[in-house]
Amino acid sequence: MSEAIISVAQIFSNPQSTIIGRRYYQSLRLWPKFRFRRTKLRNQAMDPSHHLADFEPTFWGDHFLSYTPQQTEISTQEKLEVDELKVIMRKTLVETPKSSTEKLVLIDTIQRLGVAYHFDNEIEISIQNIFDSQLQNVFKQFMDHNRNFKETLINNDVQGLLSLYEASHMRMHDEEIIEEALIFTTTRLESMLPNFTNNSLKVQVIEALRQPIRKTVPRVGARKYTHL
Repeated sequence: MSEAIISVAQIFSNPQSTIIGRRYYQSLRLWPKFRFRRTKLRNQAMDPSHHLADFEPTFWGDHFLSYTPQQTEISTQEKLEVDELKVIMRKTLVETPKSSTEKLVLIDTIQRLGVAYHFDNEIEISIQNIFDSQLQNVFKQFMDHNRNFKETLINNDVQGLLSLYEASHMRMHDEEIIEEALIFTTTRLESMLPNFTNNSLKVQVIEALRQPIRKTVPRVGARKYTHL
């Protein structure tokens, strides 16, 4: 115990006489430099004119910093027009016969325009009514006795072929008929593509083959659909 006390006394009386003492002594010598360095960095950080790196001045200037949109909210007149159009569209959805193809086309158009969220209840009821009144194996009507799709049914109906192609992407596991429908429609559309004379329909088919509606972001799909 006395030897330990003597060793400690030697360290404090002559700090450089031992390894521990020399390290402690060196740390005391470095401490003022560290404090000076830390104070200098803090002062530089508080100085707004000091740059951490030598960046070139931006060529944009303050254009975007001072930009303010011309119109930040919808006017009262525009709100009234939107509400009026909602009433008209809701009435059209309700009055269109539930079993007609016209209603399906109308619902598809509303969804692709990106405004279907205004009519969720009406669309849900319409789709349920159509589903209840139709056979679940409706795709079998497109097939012959050899379980092949009939060429005569959709040979010249490009729009019907495209609709069947889009519908096949809603398939679920083990739905073999719809799997075959996807293969058949994809092959037919690709083979018919070079012979299209209607440029708008051609663009629509190209876009569908590249990215079906099922795999498209609704807002992006709405922007594209308005230009078809």
